[in-house]
Amino acid sequence: MTTTLAQLATAFLSRDGLAPSTLKSYEQTLLSLLKEHGRTTYRVSRPSTAERLSPKFR
Repeated sequence: MTTTLAQLATAFLSRDGLAPSTLKSYEQTLLSLLKEHGRTTYRVSRPSTAERLSPKFR
């Protein structure tokens, strides 16, 4: 499976049940990483990694 870091972060942040303060904290933490590497394509070799982050990858 191939995905970008931005897609993975979006799926991670789209999970149900995140408190607004937690979501804001995660967004602030990921922002600088995404600015530099968000379009970079990654091969996810372990399906469980993507499955843990989002049911969209199942």
